[in-house]
Amino acid sequence: MLINLLSSKIKGSCLWLLVVCLSLPLGAMAESKTHSKEELEKRLAEIEQHLKKNPHDIDEWESKVATLQLLGRSSEAVQICESEARSGVDRPYIWRCLGVRKYKEKKWEEALPFFKRAERTGDAVSAGFVAYCLRRLGRNDECLKFTSEKIPQYPDQAILYFSRGLARQALQHSKTLVCEDLWKAAQLDPKVVVAYRSICSEEDASK
Repeated sequence: MLINLLSSKIKGSCLWLLVVCLSLPLGAMAESKTHSKEELEKRLAEIEQHLKKNPHDIDEWESKVATLQLLGRSSEAVQICESEARSGVDRPYIWRCLGVRKYKEKKWEEALPFFKRAERTGDAVSAGFVAYCLRRLGRNDECLKFTSEKIPQYPDQAILYFSRGLARQALQHSKTLVCEDLWKAAQLDPKVVVAYRSICSEEDASK
């Protein structure tokens, strides 16, 4: 049976993935998720001043995209990413940005190629999105194979364990295997604990 986040509790626990994507910019913006709107607006102004002097600084364009996303100005971020993609820039944040646009529209099939392209350039967060989209498309065998390959590469990505656990559940693997993956995900991200307990209620949740 296809598992598409069986309960509202499980569904709620998965929505953190989008937040992760938008709050983990690379480089100097990595800690902006803890900053206020005023601090982010100030940072954006600094970035724009820098880009006036150095319009080809790809790292600063990346920071601008991340800051716009954190400020909720996603349409502006997408416009930048589309423009850079057309100009031939090949950076993971561009493809992740374009993938998130489709993801937010629940267009999993259209989002998937963008996330795959970002992941191929080493973007760990996009690996989680690939797994998530595969599950939403019901491609559980592919999800299981993908996550099993990527977990050694990205061992700290909770969503990979979480997605593999739910793919295993959909494929009717043993509950032990399912709950081992969900428990590992919960250890890496406390937001998964609710889903772990919801699915593995008979297991020892006090491990």
